[in-house]
Amino acid sequence: MNRVIKFRGKSLISGEWVYGSLLQWTSESAAIFVYRNGKILGSVQVIPETVGQYTGLADIGGEEIFEGDIVDVVKEDNHWNGKEIAILRGPITYIPNVLTFRIGKIGYLAPQHREYVVRVVGNIHDNPEMFKQSAE
Repeated sequence: MNRVIKFRGKSLISGEWVYGSLLQWTSESAAIFVYRNGKILGSVQVIPETVGQYTGLADIGGEEIFEGDIVDVVKEDNHWNGKEIAILRGPITYIPNVLTFRIGKIGYLAPQHREYVVRVVGNIHDNPEMFKQSAE
């Protein structure tokens, strides 16, 4: 199994998200090398605070999940006409000591939890108001 290691960050100039390999000189300076079809297109200097690593997982709609994304974890409740019940909302953070990603303060992002659905609903950089709600 090949593990895809990639990052995203917001361009220092355009404010747009860019995806690729990370090059970080200091905590105040970072760039993303952008690839397409295996070729380097160039590097884009990014805002270091916005850099997040790809978790290797996608949400229910196929959207890749990165550090800093805010996700809803829901479960379908068959007792209530198939309506979804929100279990957890929180930002994705990397936990280096355990080499895993965490949702909020209590949940862990794991592909084996198939009874739950994960949906990206925003991120802490573009939607800070969602982060404040999820932290409460």
